[in-house]
Amino acid sequence: MDQSVYKYERLSSENIHHLITLFKIVFKKDVSLDFIIKKYDTSFTGKSFLGHIAFLNNDPIAYGGYIPYKFQYNNSIEIGAQSVDSMAIKEVNGKGIFTHIYNLNEQLLLSDGIHFAYGFANQFSEPVFIHKFGWNSQDRMLAFIIHVPTIPIAKIRNKLGINSVSNRKQDSLGIRLDQFMNPYNSKDQGYGVYDSAFFKYKSFNESRIVKLNNIEVWLKTGRILSVGNIGNCTQEEFAGLIDELKYHAKKMGCNEILFQFSPSTFQAEYLEQITKPIAAGAICFNNFTSKIPLQNILFANSDIDTF
Repeated sequence: MDQSVYKYERLSSENIHHLITLFKIVFKKDVSLDFIIKKYDTSFTGKSFLGHIAFLNNDPIAYGGYIPYKFQYNNSIEIGAQSVDSMAIKEVNGKGIFTHIYNLNEQLLLSDGIHFAYGFANQFSEPVFIHKFGWNSQDRMLAFIIHVPTIPIAKIRNKLGINSVSNRKQDSLGIRLDQFMNPYNSKDQGYGVYDSAFFKYKSFNESRIVKLNNIEVWLKTGRILSVGNIGNCTQEEFAGLIDELKYHAKKMGCNEILFQFSPSTFQAEYLEQITKPIAAGAICFNNFTSKIPLQNILFANSDIDTF
């Protein structure tokens, strides 16, 4: 396909407003300019606006981007970039635009000193990443849904465009904390660096860190209660925490609690004793210059860009 009819621009503070249009058309989702700027302004890593927009007749038609994060393995820290927000209007699907965006982005990541790219691929993007672009995948995230016997008031309010959970009910969720210590920070495991700069950045997504039953929990309330990560604890303590989360979910009108973890995490092991897991996104990697054994990186729901 002749790409000369399309114009490609690297994402910047001057053109980022075009993503509002694409989110609306492709995902049927209304997002604010403030939200998008905060999401893509990842200056805390020293890298920002990693992505490209495609235009036809000055109209945005497609986008593909990455969000950089810091990762640590033993004493080594690297930058990995997560593939996010791939979207195109249906009229240009199959015209080679994503391949061109992908190639531009790969050149950008390499020139910007990104050590590896990664993503959590769904059933549509997985064959593209694996078979077309040559990424590697050895594991899938495991999703766990615990059902709570209550009327799904949060979902109803969300559908009506009303904030699903009041601040008063959210504030009842244990003792609020400023930071969460990544429980995977042990020898021979790779993990995301959770420092003060990271949490300042992540605040745009309105998640919160609390202490419940003396266990640190990172969560987000909305249509459902979504758990980002859970601090170190025993299996018995974990079971008690689940009961506590079900209690709070019921108070907030959330009839589901969602968890997502890498298969070899202790949380996934504990949850498999409670409910059957669902195979979720494939954990895919494209190694540029990383010295981290990427298969040793552990992820939780909080590591996904939408959390």
